[in-house]
Amino acid sequence: MRIVEYRTSHAPLLARLWNASDAGWPPGLVRFRPKTAGEWRDWEARTRSIGRFVAFEGRRAVGFVRLLEWVESPDATYVQWLNVEPAYHGRGIGKQLLRKAMERTIALGFPRVDLHTWPGNDKAVPLYKRMGYMWVPLSHAYLQNYVPLLLSYEPAKSFFAAHDWYETFERDLSRDFDEDKVRGTDAFVYRFHAGRRRIEIAIDREARGVMAFEGDDVRAEAWIPDGKLIEGLTGTIHWSVRNKTRSDVSVSIRADGAGGVQVETPTPFVVGPRSARELTARVTIRDSFPDTPESWASPTIESTIQVAGRTIPLKSGFLPKAALKVSWEEDAPRMAAPGRQDVRVVLRNQATRPLRGDLLIEGEDLQVEPARLRITLGKGGTRTIRLRIRNKREEGRAAHVRVRFTSPDLHTVNTLVLPCIGPAGCVAYANEDDWVLDPFAGVGSAI
Repeated sequence: MRIVEYRTSHAPLLARLWNASDAGWPPGLVRFRPKTAGEWRDWEARTRSIGRFVAFEGRRAVGFVRLLEWVESPDATYVQWLNVEPAYHGRGIGKQLLRKAMERTIALGFPRVDLHTWPGNDKAVPLYKRMGYMWVPLSHAYLQNYVPLLLSYEPAKSFFAAHDWYETFERDLSRDFDEDKVRGTDAFVYRFHAGRRRIEIAIDREARGVMAFEGDDVRAEAWIPDGKLIEGLTGTIHWSVRNKTRSDVSVSIRADGAGGVQVETPTPFVVGPRSARELTARVTIRDSFPDTPESWASPTIESTIQVAGRTIPLKSGFLPKAALKVSWEEDAPRMAAPGRQDVRVVLRNQATRPLRGDLLIEGEDLQVEPARLRITLGKGGTRTIRLRIRNKREEGRAAHVRVRFTSPDLHTVNTLVLPCIGPAGCVAYANEDDWVLDPFAGVGSAI
C-alpha cells in the first residue's frame, strides 16, 4: 500500500472508490446515482483543501482523506472526508491516511486536528481514539486531537524523540465521551508509557492548551478555580509543583494574560525531595473583558514554570463574567417607532459577594423611567425591575439601553438591544454574536 498526494488524474479512480463504498456508510453514498470522474474533479476544484491523500493497492485507489482549515476554530485543521473501500477495511489504511493528515497539520504549524463522525460508527471510533482523538463530551461525535501540540511541546520532546507516540499511547476505548477533571477543570488527559518512563499531559478543554505536565522528575499544574473570573474583582490562579526526585528543586513562576489581565508574580520557592507545594496569586480582569466566540479557545493566562533549569509552559482558561448581569426578562422586546412600552429587566449577581450600589439607566434617544435606582443583591441573588421607555423617533433602528452599576470599588456596564420598528418595517441589527432581522408585528403602542 502506498499513499500519494491527490492529482486531477486520480478523479476516475476516486469516483470508482466512491461508488464502491456504499456499504461502509449507513445512509449510503451512491443513492442510486453513481458519481462520475467529472463530478469528482468539480468537487475538488470547489474545495479549498490543505491536504488530499490517496491510498493505493497496486493501481487501485482504496482510500482517500481530505484536510481543510477548520472554519469553526482557527487553531485547528479538519478531516472533512475520510473513506476506505469496505473490501479493504482492517488493513490499517485509515490509520495511515489519518497519519498523513496529522503530518500535514504539524507541517503547517497547527496544534490540533478535528473531525466529526456519527455515534454508532463502531468500526472507526476506536481507530480515532487510538490516533489521539478525544470525543468532546455532550457533542454529537465531535472529536479533537491534540497530538500535534504534544509532539511540539518542549517538556515532552525528549520522550517522543526516544519513543513512538502511537506505540506508547495508553487509551481507554471503553467509554464514548472523554470526560476527565484535573483540579476541577474539564480536561483531556493523554498518557504515554515506555518501559520505566511515563509522561502525562492534561489539556484544558476551554483554553485548548496544556494545563498540567508530569514527567519522570516533576509534575506541574496551573488552573483557575471554576474556570471563571469576575470583571473588576480579584480572583485567583493556582499552581502546584510536585518534586519526584531525591533533592531540593528551585521553582520560579511567571504568568501573563492578554490585555486587561493583571496577574501577581509569586516569589520563587524551593520544593523538598518527594514533596509538593501549591500556591496562589491574585488575578484581576478589566470591566467588559472580551470573551472569544463559542467555538474558539477561551481567554487564557499563560504560566511559565522554571523547575531545576527546566521550562514548563502551561495555560489556564477562564470565562470572563460581569459582576452584575443584566438581561431582558424574556426575549428582547420590540418597540414601535414612535411609541412607548413597559419592559422588565432582570439583574443577576454573578460575583462571589453581595453587591450594593447605584444603577444608572439611559437609552439612545430614549426616555427611560426610572433612570436611577439604589440596589442591593445578595450573593447569587436576582431582582426584576420594571422600566417605562418612550421612543419619539419615527425611523426604524436598533436602540441601545445602557445599564451602569457603580459602587465604591466596582463599575460595570451592560448594554441591551431594543429594536424600534416602524409600521410595515423591519430592523436588522447585531445582538452579541448574532445578526437579527426583526419585522413589524404590532409592537409597542403609539405615544
